[in-house]
Amino acid sequence: MEPNNPTTSVSNASRSGLHELIWTIYNGMCGFGPPSTDTLRIRVYDSEAPLAMTGESISACTPTSSVVLQGNDPVFPATWAHGH
Repeated sequence: MEPNNPTTSVSNASRSGLHELIWTIYNGMCGFGPPSTDTLRIRVYDSEAPLAMTGESISACTPTSSVVLQGNDPVFPATWAHGH
């Protein structure tokens, strides 16, 4: 990457995950206020990452108020959400 070139290319982004690059423009010695910035986010996915797996469904009887959820280890951030 050439940090002063607005159309540079990025190499070595093969590592999976989120890469953030910040482009900053200064208005020289006559500038007022902070520099202008914008952030570009590049997310690289691992084509060999495991699929989401949760194991068997769980049955519980009241007054049970909690159960243990067991998802597999993700490569990327993973979240649980209520389904329909």
